[in-house]
Amino acid sequence: MTATRDTSQRRLQISELVRRNGSVQVAALAEHFGVSMQTVRKDLRYLAERGVMARAYGGAIDSSVVGTSGATA
Repeated sequence: MTATRDTSQRRLQISELVRRNGSVQVAALAEHFGVSMQTVRKDLRYLAERGVMARAYGGAIDSSVVGTSGATA
């Protein structure tokens, strides 16, 4: 199915962008991939649930940046 392939490919590309840049923004990803911000949020939630990245307000950050002891001030 094309939609599944497109979704999988987009998620793979998003994870590469996060790894390369350290963070991504929902609005920029939506524009880059030509999809809605809601679609990007779903992709980020999916990837975060699998430990690929951590969600952040308005986007996501590389999960290796997030400490295991929680946030600091």
